[in-house]
Amino acid sequence: MTLPLRRGVPIVAGCFVAMVAAVLAAPFIGSTSLTFSRVFTTSVRSYMHADIHDLQRVERAGGEGDVFFANRDIVTRSGGVVRRRIAAD
Repeated sequence: MTLPLRRGVPIVAGCFVAMVAAVLAAPFIGSTSLTFSRVFTTSVRSYMHADIHDLQRVERAGGEGDVFFANRDIVTRSGGVVRRRIAAD
């Protein structure tokens, strides 16, 4: 007769392997893309409270979208004004 601890070791090891496989495979499942350059970056963007006006989510046809929290007016060389949305990265 084997000890209960010895019977449980393969089960625990199998669950651990399944967990690691799920964590490694998760970013590649679904329609949302993962940009590895943003995942491993060390830079941090911060915005002042005064910069955040109203949150807007702009959704595209495929269900993907962007979140914008401010608009910034930019004056072009010809004197025109272009409104640029500031995205939450």
